[in-house]
Amino acid sequence: MRTTRRACAPLTTPDLVYRWLFGNPITKILFRGTFRKIGVKNLRWLNHTNPAGKTPEQRERILQHTEERFAAL
Repeated sequence: MRTTRRACAPLTTPDLVYRWLFGNPITKILFRGTFRKIGVKNLRWLNHTNPAGKTPEQRERILQHTEERFAAL
């Protein structure tokens, strides 16, 4: 049975723009550099864009969803 680890980062730049401009360097640095060196191989990136532009209810819903996903591991 393979387990998947998750990383989470809030971004203020829209996801597609960030990936188009930068090629998603955070995941490259974390996945290829840090996590592979310590032996973690199965990762999935959770990205939540523009947290400042969301209502408190939306942010709470995102946090609840993220907590549920981590608890399911």
